[in-house]
Amino acid sequence: MPVGVQICAAGSYSGGVAEPSAFVGISLIQTVDTPTTGMVLLTGNNQITTKAGVLLTKDAIMLRTTGVGDFAEVDTVISGTGGWAGATGVLRAQGTFTVASGGSEYVGQICI
Repeated sequence: MPVGVQICAAGSYSGGVAEPSAFVGISLIQTVDTPTTGMVLLTGNNQITTKAGVLLTKDAIMLRTTGVGDFAEVDTVISGTGGWAGATGVLRAQGTFTVASGGSEYVGQICI
């Protein structure tokens, strides 16, 4: 069963989408394997603010709650403003995340 969460993250993309982003967690779901693997499913909303407008995604993240916080995620583009109006697409990322720091690499395609 999902639980409400208070997980927020801020960062900056580089490459094709080289702009700041802000993530707000919506749900955190443990599985029967969480006690063994430390993995949970985190969902939330991400906002990427660019000079052309704002790009909004819904994110589904598998996050290891131990060690360096390994994660893998799929970010579905749901909308945008300005130059991103009507945007669709998917970004995928993997990396590490802890309370103090993190980093990742992403790939994907955004269509407008």
